[in-house]
Amino acid sequence: MRPVTIDPALNAGLTAPRAAARGPDLSEPGLRRSKRLAFLLTILGRRLPDSWVWRLIRRWEGGSATSATLRQVLWERNRVVAGAFSYGSLLYPTRHLREGLVIGRYVSLAQTAFWSFNHPTDRISSSPAFYEEGEYGRFTNLPEPHPRLEVGHDAWIGDYVVITPRCRRIGIGAVVGAGAVVTRDVPDYAVVIGAPARVIRHRFPEELRARLLASRWWELSPDDLRPWRAALARPAEDAASLRALDEIAALVRARTKDAASA
Repeated sequence: MRPVTIDPALNAGLTAPRAAARGPDLSEPGLRRSKRLAFLLTILGRRLPDSWVWRLIRRWEGGSATSATLRQVLWERNRVVAGAFSYGSLLYPTRHLREGLVIGRYVSLAQTAFWSFNHPTDRISSSPAFYEEGEYGRFTNLPEPHPRLEVGHDAWIGDYVVITPRCRRIGIGAVVGAGAVVTRDVPDYAVVIGAPARVIRHRFPEELRARLLASRWWELSPDDLRPWRAALARPAEDAASLRALDEIAALVRARTKDAASA
C-alpha cells in the first residue's frame, strides 16, 4: 500500500481542510498493523472487498479503534481522515468518496449513526444514476458544494443519529443523543437531542470546558494516560480529576516543547 503523509495538525486541533488534504496520522504507537493484511492488500488491492477488509481488521488488528490499516484504507478508498482510538459507523469503508470527513481521536460513534451528502434537486433527476461516473454507486460527480464534516476529539454520537450536510462540525467532547437529526454545528462539550437537534445543556461549566480544551489530553495514547486512568473515570469536577488534568496538561506541554526544539 502507498505511504500516507502524516499530518501533525490532527493531533492538536481539528482543522478539516488541512487534515483532509494531508491524510491521517499513522505514526501513533498505539495503533496496530498486521503484516498479513498489508500483504493481502498489496496483492489484491481493491479486489479485496470492503466487507473482508473489515473482518480481517477486527481479527488481526483489534477492530476500528486500534487499526492502522483501516485508517489507511479509509484514506485511500474514501478520502476519510480518522484519528486514533476512534470507532464506529463512519469508520466503515464505503463504495464512494467521503472526502471532507475528518474524525478526531477517541471518538465514539454508534454503529447506526449516519452522515452523507444531499442528492441534487436542481437537475432533471436526483438519481445517482446520472451523476455518478464509472461503476454505479461510486459517486465522483457530486453536487456542489461538497459536504464536509469535522467530528471533534472525544465526541460521542448515539444510535440512529442522522448528520445532515448543513452540519460542518461536531465539537470536541460533544454528545449527540440517540435519534437526533443534526442540521447545524454542535459546540464543544454540548449535549444535543431532538429533530432538529438542539442544545439542552453543556457537560461542564465554562471554566472547566476551557480547562479541558487547553489540556489537549487526547493527544496522549491510552498507555500514556495509564497513570491517571482511575482519575479519568471519576467525575471531571472531582478534586483528584482536576489534579490529574493539570498533570496531563503539563505532560502535553512538555512534549510539544520537546517536539518544537527537536
